[in-house]
Amino acid sequence: MYIKRIKLTNVGPIVNLDYHFPFTEDGKPKPVIIVGSNGTGKSIFISYIINALISAKQVIYDNSSEVEQGKVYKYQSSRYIHNGADYYRASLEFEGGFEVVEWQLHLPRGEFEEELKYTPIDKEWQNIDINSVSYFNNSYKDKNELKELINNNCILYFPANRFEEPAWLNYDNLISKAAYTYYKNITGITERVMIQYSPLQDNQNWILDLVLDQLLHEKIIFQPPNNQNEGHPPFFLGYSGECTNLFFAIKNLLREIFRVDGSVSISVHNRKRRAVSLTLDNGMSIQNLFQLSTGQAITLNLFLSILRDFDMTNNEYNSLNDVSGIVVIDELDLHLHSDLQYETIPRLIKLFPKVQFVFTSHSPILILGMQSVFGDDGISILELPSGNMINAERFNEFLKAYEYLKATIKFENDIENAILSSKMTVVFVEGEYDIQYILKAAELLARESVLTKIKLCNGEGFGNLNKIWNKFESRLSEYLPNKILLLYDCDVSVRDADNSMIFKRIIPTITLSKITKGIENLFPTQTIERVMAYNDNYIDIIKEGERRVRGIRETIPEKIEVNTDEKGNMCKWLCENGTVDDFINFHCILDIIDSIETD
Repeated sequence: MYIKRIKLTNVGPIVNLDYHFPFTEDGKPKPVIIVGSNGTGKSIFISYIINALISAKQVIYDNSSEVEQGKVYKYQSSRYIHNGADYYRASLEFEGGFEVVEWQLHLPRGEFEEELKYTPIDKEWQNIDINSVSYFNNSYKDKNELKELINNNCILYFPANRFEEPAWLNYDNLISKAAYTYYKNITGITERVMIQYSPLQDNQNWILDLVLDQLLHEKIIFQPPNNQNEGHPPFFLGYSGECTNLFFAIKNLLREIFRVDGSVSISVHNRKRRAVSLTLDNGMSIQNLFQLSTGQAITLNLFLSILRDFDMTNNEYNSLNDVSGIVVIDELDLHLHSDLQYETIPRLIKLFPKVQFVFTSHSPILILGMQSVFGDDGISILELPSGNMINAERFNEFLKAYEYLKATIKFENDIENAILSSKMTVVFVEGEYDIQYILKAAELLARESVLTKIKLCNGEGFGNLNKIWNKFESRLSEYLPNKILLLYDCDVSVRDADNSMIFKRIIPTITLSKITKGIENLFPTQTIERVMAYNDNYIDIIKEGERRVRGIRETIPEKIEVNTDEKGNMCKWLCENGTVDDFINFHCILDIIDSIETD
């Protein structure tokens, strides 16, 4: 069972999202990573998936450990309608023709149509009760087909508040005993639990079940044929069967988590203690699974739970290639050390090629690890609330982490070395694209001689330009071997200033330009229009509109800016195709540089 598509309109911070879940050419699901800053809708996105899966389970079973029969998992409320919108709509499509649609209105449908004077164009609209503000419906082509999908696939959700108590928290954990599991075999009743908060005890019990079943049912005994002289005793040749295959998979998981290549043994203590212990060929011994570190316990239990849930399906298990289904994880990087994030988790996910992993993350380390293991085309990174597809290096949290890295002593030393080692005036600009634009402008405007006198450097943002100023603002600036020019974009709250050998200058603002931020403000309106005509992905436009906050309507002015992820592509295109007319306003930058150099 796989998710095929999700559409969200006016849901929290998400205005309009239509996402088709990706698959490989041979039909295997690609891991989907949901990213974005806090408050961008990651958990909301996941909640609609879980709500739909639980509703599918309720179609098939009379009992549910998640919510009461006929109830929904996700709270429906007008508070989740996007600011300024009058409703939200969500729909999900799954394999096998199962669909879920949800509406939430600001007003009952009758009042909505009467007061707002419009009707959303949607086939489900007329199904909303005239006096209701909400609507929820699931539909399926064939109930038996849906039942087969649920019963033959792993379906799990690991929420952000999952945990495993550490051994030191409670002595009882150290002597926690595994217990054999009893499953009810009643039509319409399921023992499977979709939401996994703290599955360690259940997984330990399941391992005990495997041990017992393997001993009772999977021994291979060879009985040599008798001859007339003497009988031969039977030989024990090992084990074969589903439990044996599952143990092989569990040991593979343990090898990945503990980074061992050799043997891994799983033991069960006697009936008076009945704990599950591990012994690794590197000499490491774990007397009780509850004694694992938090990160190890969470990682192991996540993937053990996948195996355990699939073992409870109607499918026969032979290898990890058989395991299929949907696994949703909120904040996968929670409590995990960087090594587990970058190396272990991606490799473990790779072991389950038929499982559709959908997870949120704030960790650039985890996402770069996924990219390393799966390749650029092997994963899908969905950024919220925009719904844009991005690559690992354009992940916003990655960029933030890089900004923090640049603030280290090493970065400051690199800047200082660049200043002290140069024999020319050093000009720091806010970014690499600024340098490319200035070089192209000097070429087109026949002012390349200005740049022969200076060294252009990437200051990596206005914040770092401020740090350079602060570092040399004291009398130290008098002893600098050369001049330093800090050249800020027009949209910063900084004033021109001089201090002996160091200078602050702000690029003048072109008030009639369509772009108000960054060095791109220098491009004339006709240039921006030509850029949009070539590729409308380069420029983002938010049309003038109206929003309503607590009943108060206010006008939102039109906003036009360069898309953050497309800055590099736009710069490359303009530097290859730009004309004198496009770069005419860059004279002001060259004038500033020239004036500092000749002063």
